Amino acid sequence: MAPPRAKYSIAMVFGPLALSAPGVAFGQDSSGADVGGFRVSLALDVDAYLDDNVYAQRDGGVTDVYVRTSPKLNVKKDTSRYKFNLGGAVTRFDYAERTRENRWDRNLNAGLELEPIHDTFVRGRTSYSFSHEDRGDPNNDASSVSPTPYGLWNSELSLSRELGRLKMNLDGSLQKYNYRDTARNDGGSINNGDRDRTTKALRSRLQYQFSPGYSVVLRGEWTKIDYVTDQDDFGIQRDSTTWRGTAGLYVAITNLVTGEVFAGYQTRSYRSGALRRFSSPVFGAALVWSAAPGTKVRIAADRRIEETALNAAKNYVITTLEVAADREFGKRLSASLGGRIGRNDFLGLATESLSDIARKDTLYSLDATVRYKLPRNMAVGLSYALMRRNSAQSSLDFNRNKLNLSLSWRM
Repeated sequence: MAPPRAKYSIAMVFGPLALSAPGVAFGQDSSGADVGGFRVSLALDVDAYLDDNVYAQRDGGVTDVYVRTSPKLNVKKDTSRYKFNLGGAVTRFDYAERTRENRWDRNLNAGLELEPIHDTFVRGRTSYSFSHEDRGDPNNDASSVSPTPYGLWNSELSLSRELGRLKMNLDGSLQKYNYRDTARNDGGSINNGDRDRTTKALRSRLQYQFSPGYSVVLRGEWTKIDYVTDQDDFGIQRDSTTWRGTAGLYVAITNLVTGEVFAGYQTRSYRSGALRRFSSPVFGAALVWSAAPGTKVRIAADRRIEETALNAAKNYVITTLEVAADREFGKRLSASLGGRIGRNDFLGLATESLSDIARKDTLYSLDATVRYKLPRNMAVGLSYALMRRNSAQSSLDFNRNKLNLSLSWRM
């Protein structure tokens, strides 16, 4: 198995708070056309990339140009009794020279929101996506001929209730991962079936406003992961149960600052007696600051336990911090600038805390984008992204630069 690649995302902070799908947000107001009582919207994104390190390697970085094309369809119904959303997207990657990187990704999603009684909402969502792991993913095997494909079924159900100053949320989710085997450069095959798993989760949230613009927030989360195979290719039984609890402060100071900061504790136990229980503090934030008219600054942080299929590592803990700023210059021109830092702490089989880990990787990222709106619901954009990884094992270090020219259309 190849060395792990650093990975993190702001979605780990915002993702659990929203019922959304890639490219299509549940309940989001959008342009479109009325067809038979439904609101139908279409979108097309075409991106041309220059990537100077396609395989995210330390030495001998391979440069290539590729085009990413993604048409999207969204059908929406919004009434006083319910909201319904159905969407889908297909994404094609075409490389100029490294044609084995060519691939199709796709997703389908559906959502329903009901308000059976006043201030009580029931929301459900289900989706299926077929995707490929990025070459920089922690679990990527560098010896594979092409990116690893996998399917993901995701179903979520939530109940929310407001009673004056008190807001209550309870939601559950079920995810099923199915990985396909990939060919190896030497002519062999990589078995990815030992990564297939089912993840069940229950999450609760209580928010009480004790003063205008200020609320205390309590969260609890239970996650159970069951792998299809009893042991992976390295003889490790990876089934686990995680408990996570946090307390935080939610602020909504007029239009100046909104969001939440929190801290707490998490612990994971394993079905296998050979794997030691792991515990660590957790913390995070998801804040939006309206620094000036047309300018927003976003701050996000989180710490979570993630899965890995690597030998001698039972999991890894990902700690992230991201700061991004968006600025609008009139009605047509906008720009954004963001920076991220993340650290992956890989847990050895006997690791019990972050004071004793098998390996550390740190990833730095910087990106900048300029976007200009054209007539007829079109827009063009130019962006640059820099990614750098520093590892305790210097052979895993890499730098990666991407330049992107984009064209988008919405109906």
